[in-house]
Amino acid sequence: MEMHLSPLRLSENRRTTSMKFKAFLLMGFAALLALPTLAQQQQMTTTTISYNNFSFSVDSALAGHVDIDQFSGDDVTVEQPGGPEVRHVQFLVSESDSASSMYDATLSIRLYNTADFASYPNQQIAFNQLQGLLNERTDLSLFTVPTLDDGGNTLPFLPVMPAAQVIRSRAQYIETAAVRGISYVTAYRQDASPFVGGDFFYTFQGLSTDGMYYVSVIARPTTGLFPAEIAADFDYDTFTATMGDYMTQSVATLNIGLDTDFSPSLSVFDALVMSFSFGNSLAQVPVEPTPDATADVTFGGLAGATWTLISYGAVDAPMLPIVDIPVTVIFSDQGMSGTAGCNGFSGSFTYDNFEAAGTLTVGPLVSTLMACEEPLMAQEIAIMTALQAATNYEIVDGQLRITYPEGVLIFAGNA
Repeated sequence: MEMHLSPLRLSENRRTTSMKFKAFLLMGFAALLALPTLAQQQQMTTTTISYNNFSFSVDSALAGHVDIDQFSGDDVTVEQPGGPEVRHVQFLVSESDSASSMYDATLSIRLYNTADFASYPNQQIAFNQLQGLLNERTDLSLFTVPTLDDGGNTLPFLPVMPAAQVIRSRAQYIETAAVRGISYVTAYRQDASPFVGGDFFYTFQGLSTDGMYYVSVIARPTTGLFPAEIAADFDYDTFTATMGDYMTQSVATLNIGLDTDFSPSLSVFDALVMSFSFGNSLAQVPVEPTPDATADVTFGGLAGATWTLISYGAVDAPMLPIVDIPVTVIFSDQGMSGTAGCNGFSGSFTYDNFEAAGTLTVGPLVSTLMACEEPLMAQEIAIMTALQAATNYEIVDGQLRITYPEGVLIFAGNA
């Protein structure tokens, strides 16, 4: 589903420095718009939002409602927690219209013009730090040491928070044709207290590849890795005496958790970042035309399912993927995307299914850049290499078989 929104359709003044309009992404309303056919919509797993020259795709289950705010910026002399706010556009994505800020929305995306930072020292500091990290490719594990004050070990985060960034975990570089930046999981504190499952932020802080825009993604997933609430017998004095060790253990707990230990899964937000597109950016690579692609909304049977790897390698000696680390592929009119076990990826594909076994060609894949321990990393490299070398495919008894010169990838389908 794609909705193109024009700045001329602003419908409400939020305050003198902010204008706001709403996008209700409901199937009934979609029938009134110039959108794909119902059959095509049923194949889609994402909703695409386009505003001016910026677009992104998000899991449709999360995007029942989108608010788009244009904020013209505070006077640079304004004194308030976090300091004056710079001009930006904000997208608030939620399942309903009850979210009024980034703190109660499923996720928010802020888009800044980097040229505006010059008059706002706090934002300029974050911008300069992010540029330095990206240019020097600094080891992000150096930032996972907890900080009990807002010291120099923090990672860039906009908007400026009126609290201390106490921990950072799961930090990784993400680079696509549209953006380059870092994602990580963090928490902020104004007091000394243990974490509960709803205390954490997933964030991506990145720059458009031309350096003109700063993009901030902030999401509030919950996790069962921590208790749902603070215990009734919580002892404040004991906690503060051992808080440093507690913070270190909390980082370790977050780092060893799976994406699926969070709800929504963190892979949903990584996929969002990889969908970012500015104007003619190649971050979203459409399916290249094939002889019947415009008529075949199933893309030769490839679309409409999440394909989960069950084996790979030589036909006579198949290898099983690492247990509990799913490898998935999804095909749609946005291209192909998935998770390789360690990193997410996306790219283009072409196919035809005129033969008994159709042909399949996979274009260049872009992926996140998280380093994982062996043997997971070796498995991921083997699978990504195999996908890039794909030659043919067939779907038999609900299984997708993708052949490549050295063997076959076999996936089970889940609608």
